[in-house]
Amino acid sequence: MKKQLASFVVIAVALLSASTVQAGIIRNGGFESADIDDGWYYDANPEPVAAVKDVISQDGRHYKAAEGAYMASLPTSSALLNNMLTWHAGDKLQFKWLITDANVAATFLMLDNGISVSERLDLTGEIGKWHTFTYTFDSDGTPFNQAFGYQGFGMPGKGQLLIDEVQLLTASVVSEPLSLGLMLSVLLVWCPQRKKACMQ
Repeated sequence: MKKQLASFVVIAVALLSASTVQAGIIRNGGFESADIDDGWYYDANPEPVAAVKDVISQDGRHYKAAEGAYMASLPTSSALLNNMLTWHAGDKLQFKWLITDANVAATFLMLDNGISVSERLDLTGEIGKWHTFTYTFDSDGTPFNQAFGYQGFGMPGKGQLLIDEVQLLTASVVSEPLSLGLMLSVLLVWCPQRKKACMQ
């Protein structure tokens, strides 16, 4: 019985202190619908943005999606590809990215009202290799007023920025009623056992 009680207490304590990370919904975050207009926004000029299965770099190398069959392709000098969603302080935006050629400058942007740039972060990493980038939001976002996006800079037609597996990771803590219930359960089991031990 003591072993069972100890196990119950360990499990209860773990649940009380646990926080789970859940993937928030970003429409077409993996671009698997094969339609870049599904959930994403961009200006078609000067270079087209597209959901593709395969990309060929300037030196003839072929690149496939990091996950699934499709990825987003932003040619150099392409328009900004962006998405609007709601987030809360502490949430994390995570995505995979790759640049095909040395002259591609990959940039991650935070947008106010979906237009003006509030923060710009250059993505740096080995050419021709998929990287994972994570951005933590420090404040709540207003629905449809804030957005994030990506942009590839460089000589037109001389390389591409590839994006895949865009996810919003939200941290949800165990609710307070559940915490209180677990504590009460521990006490109800522990108190009778303690009383019984004292009477022996």
